[in-house]
Amino acid sequence: MDAQPRRIGTTIGGRYRIESRIARGGMSTVYLGVHIPDGRNVAVKVFHGALADDASLVRRFLNEAVGTSRLIHPNIVDILDMGMDEENIPFFVMELLDGEPLSERLRRPPFRLGLKETTDIMLQVLTGLQVAHGRGITHRDLKPSNIFLARAPDGTETVKILDFGIARFKEFENEGREKLTITGTVLGTPEYMSLEQARALRDEIDHRSDLYACGVILYRCLTGISPMKGKNRFETVRNVYKRTAPPPSTAAPGIPPQVDPIVMKAMERDRALRYQDCGSFIEALRTFRGIDMESIPAWAAMPVAISEEETQDLADSMPGSSSVAPGRPDPDDGKP
Repeated sequence: MDAQPRRIGTTIGGRYRIESRIARGGMSTVYLGVHIPDGRNVAVKVFHGALADDASLVRRFLNEAVGTSRLIHPNIVDILDMGMDEENIPFFVMELLDGEPLSERLRRPPFRLGLKETTDIMLQVLTGLQVAHGRGITHRDLKPSNIFLARAPDGTETVKILDFGIARFKEFENEGREKLTITGTVLGTPEYMSLEQARALRDEIDHRSDLYACGVILYRCLTGISPMKGKNRFETVRNVYKRTAPPPSTAAPGIPPQVDPIVMKAMERDRALRYQDCGSFIEALRTFRGIDMESIPAWAAMPVAISEEETQDLADSMPGSSSVAPGRPDPDDGKP
């Protein structure tokens, strides 16, 4: 793996100076960089040199760079440049964002968001996702840590979808490049993974898998509960196979029951019963804005913290729920 000290202070691609490390993942490291010609700060994502002999991983990394660079949309992170470093290690350059991932916001009390804030965030996620799906791209790893809340100087926020590292790019398959995922290979984060992903059914994983993940994120934001999370990875996957989460309005106080069918439809195990595209999900979410918040008591409309013990008691007592209670405090694995 690339060691942080080796990169800091060096120049990559002849035009980017590496200042510090931002995040590290299994396949790459993201650094704060400076574009030397104009002094602009950027984010530089560098493939791990130790993996350079794995042609499939290199291809996946390059596909992320090329595929994402073609997605020009305010709700998708901008790819500014790409190239090879002096040791022939691939890298690409992204806009540097100020703000925080949704996962960080959900880690702070009260561990959930209000209806309006949640709706605003998810509408932007789905709007960006609609463009990706229109280009034949399935993200396959949507989760709070891959949804960035970018803050402008005036304080306004724009959602940015990050990390298309395990995305499926139809255009590359159509161009005859090798298929990088085969049936039997499980990709994604278990607690946000659709049933078809958990079963590693490659030919059944499509844009509706992303819509399932959006439903779980919506549930997590509104209730403070990660509905499929178990005590370990095995339990989480078992929950994806068997567990039916309780409706949001019964899982946490203050959530109007009108929200339930919208969230639960997105989280259907059968992909044919989910929303079939981003547009229909967006239209359903827009009905949230018509909910009469004035009729909800002030105390109930406020997001409140739910303890892990209360979450387990609640899940165990719900009709139709399995004996495996969802965990909560982390919205996802927290890995960059």
